[in-house]
Amino acid sequence: MISLARTRNLIARRLSNSFIVPSAGNLLYFKYTMAKTLGQISELETPCFVVDIDRVKENTQRMLNTCARLKLQLRPHTKTHKTLQGAILQTGGSKRCIVVSTLAEAEFYASHEFDDILLAHPITENKIARCLALMKKLENFHVLVTEPEGLSTLEAHTKDLPPGKKWSVALDVDVGYGRTGFDVDGNDILDAARAVINSPNMVLEAVYCHCGDLYTATSKTERETKQRRNAEHLYALERRLKDLGVTCKFGTGSTPTCSLPIEYNNNLSEFHPGAYIFYDYQQYLLNVCKESNIACRVMTRVIAHKPDHNMILVDCGFTALSHDGISQRLPASDFCLIQGESNLRLIGMTQELGKIVAKEGDLDCNQYPVGTILFLFPYHVMEMMSWTSGYLLEDEQHDKKAVIFEDKQEKDDDADLKLMEEQVMEWNSHVSDLRQKRQDQEVLAEHERIEKVMQKRQEERLQKALEAEKQLAQNKAANFIQPDHLDEAIEVMLDSRSDYNYAVTNSGDIVPGEYPDHPSNKAPARTKMSDVS
Repeated sequence: MISLARTRNLIARRLSNSFIVPSAGNLLYFKYTMAKTLGQISELETPCFVVDIDRVKENTQRMLNTCARLKLQLRPHTKTHKTLQGAILQTGGSKRCIVVSTLAEAEFYASHEFDDILLAHPITENKIARCLALMKKLENFHVLVTEPEGLSTLEAHTKDLPPGKKWSVALDVDVGYGRTGFDVDGNDILDAARAVINSPNMVLEAVYCHCGDLYTATSKTERETKQRRNAEHLYALERRLKDLGVTCKFGTGSTPTCSLPIEYNNNLSEFHPGAYIFYDYQQYLLNVCKESNIACRVMTRVIAHKPDHNMILVDCGFTALSHDGISQRLPASDFCLIQGESNLRLIGMTQELGKIVAKEGDLDCNQYPVGTILFLFPYHVMEMMSWTSGYLLEDEQHDKKAVIFEDKQEKDDDADLKLMEEQVMEWNSHVSDLRQKRQDQEVLAEHERIEKVMQKRQEERLQKALEAEKQLAQNKAANFIQPDHLDEAIEVMLDSRSDYNYAVTNSGDIVPGEYPDHPSNKAPARTKMSDVS
């Protein structure tokens, strides 16, 4: 087992591309305590792969329970995660009966005390030497034969078999999916089965079938119809083989089949699903799982705004999410789920960038400042995992996908997990508080703006009222006799009829007199000089 110190050194060397990171909520966490290595969650490099360990445990236990109910042997596919911890959970701790896709995976698990391993990849000449080495190491190691040439390759190396060992063969059959394998209804599969049982150097372990056609089922009825049809093909082949005196295990597998099996499958021997450990957006769209079952996410950050396009850019491109699903989903539909953001959708990717817009209305870029963390549920987790380059290597001799999920059994691991969870919750709370604070500031600023506008308008109205009052006063003042023009005004009043009636007091003030038209105020007629004479 790799040492703790060596693991930390490997992390330090590969930190820039690491996809082994904690998630928000419950975390899939490692013995080397990522919190102590990386510090706060906000310091983690993105994009990064995030796993919820509690959901992983729920998913794996559910599949174990399903197989127990149907009385089937679960032979889980480990290519989805390629980890020790994941495989231990899938096997219920037995570390027996698994499927792998590469020799590197087989060697990795064999070196960590796993056994009964099926290499679910067509056997070819270039694999023989490593397969023989695995046969020496393991009690049970099985190879997949998909065509007659595979049997010929095995026969050519019978002399190289370890003492007391035989080639353990699983025959791959095609029930209509059109990928690999013998035609389930043809005669070549019968000839292959006879060849295996008649060979002193081979043993027929199983008939293996991948029912990938269920990934195109769009309804429950279609899914169950395809399951029944696939099972009927296998049962028919089983009867044909029995007529030849050949008996063996029969297995089928795909996550849609095994997650929602019909009871008609209970006459099979094995299930071998893989993606169920994490699930993904594709399984969600097929109604195979709920969003709450998806245990994996890609953590990404907002790195730029394009307000003229109502768009934000994130640092997660197709090297993190893969291309799988793009042609099927874009541009008409969502390519992935963005957790907690029902109005956001990813509309395109470059190698390192993702483009996100609003589904409805314009996107307010200010709601997603640069540095904002988003979590994406990937479309196809297995395809995505094959693209990741940042997985921690077990050692330099293993394939890049041979990674470490430490078993987290020690108390200090639990303490590290709790610490990381607290830090994640603290960070999420911090982000939420910042967003709320920003929103509150925006509301306050808007209120202040409105108050200033209203105050300015009120001041303008008041100023206009004062100016109008001043003008009115000026107009009224123009009708009064001013002291400077008193003599002139008296002469005018004496010489002409006037509506004005004023009096001058002894102190020189001018005051209004009586109304001039009142009879008592009628001025006597002025005496003419001619009348005096």
